[in-house]
Amino acid sequence: MTQEKGVKINPDVLKWAIKESGKSEFEIINKFPKIDNWIIEEDLPTFKKIEDLSNFFKIPLGYFFLSEPPKSFKFKADFRSINNVFPKASKNLKETIIDMSQRQNWLIEYREKLGYEDLEINRKFNELYQQHMNYMEVAKIIVDLIDLDYAKVESFKTINEYYNYFRNMLEQLGISVFQNGVVGNNTHRKLDLEEFRAFVLIDKIAPIIFINSCDSQSGKVFSIVHEFVHILLGEDDIITEEDNITKNERYINNITAEILAPKCYLLSFWNKEIDYINQISILSK
Repeated sequence: MTQEKGVKINPDVLKWAIKESGKSEFEIINKFPKIDNWIIEEDLPTFKKIEDLSNFFKIPLGYFFLSEPPKSFKFKADFRSINNVFPKASKNLKETIIDMSQRQNWLIEYREKLGYEDLEINRKFNELYQQHMNYMEVAKIIVDLIDLDYAKVESFKTINEYYNYFRNMLEQLGISVFQNGVVGNNTHRKLDLEEFRAFVLIDKIAPIIFINSCDSQSGKVFSIVHEFVHILLGEDDIITEEDNITKNERYINNITAEILAPKCYLLSFWNKEIDYINQISILSK
């Protein structure tokens, strides 16, 4: 029986694939005991072994035959993460962003053919917004522009109705909203809520909001409005300096909270006859 010949691959590409996979050293060595030898080129993997690597790392086969590692994927997205900490993107998150980017590219091309211009909601907001405005002023502009009906919201019996109310509203404004809790259709690759709650891909005619459906209903409501505010403010690229992230996110969080539960609206329900602890409990419902 003829022994299958080894195939030469760039060790730097293999190192990149190992890092990109997100697998632990134990998992990799347990599955591929000779991988260290492949890296230092004391031995060569067979084509079948490279196929196995591709499947195990979930990296397209062709990448292993590149002359050098591919450049890092640069995100053009804003995230809402736990505690406003910028995520070091996992493979699952990267693939989700790439998938949404591909859908967005198709939608941009489709809408351009139909003669779409800037979304009307963006144009109207830009006519009214000024950078020196505080969060309450910005929230008021947004509430007026979308004609948010608090009386209708009050009639909702579930938080899911509230979420669908916003989702349908944004779809009508030309903003596509997707949600999923796994990578594509792979139920074995759950999206990590600790990594991100939502992200937005900004574009003047085809913005996309992605919601991590592993989140609670309340979390999803906050996220969909939060990302909508990002779109209106034109927050296109991720801010990488942590101090700027937290400052920017806090500002947007305040705008979002004011939209969802405006101070003046809450005060109208305040009952001075009830002690403040019980009052807060009642209003929170």
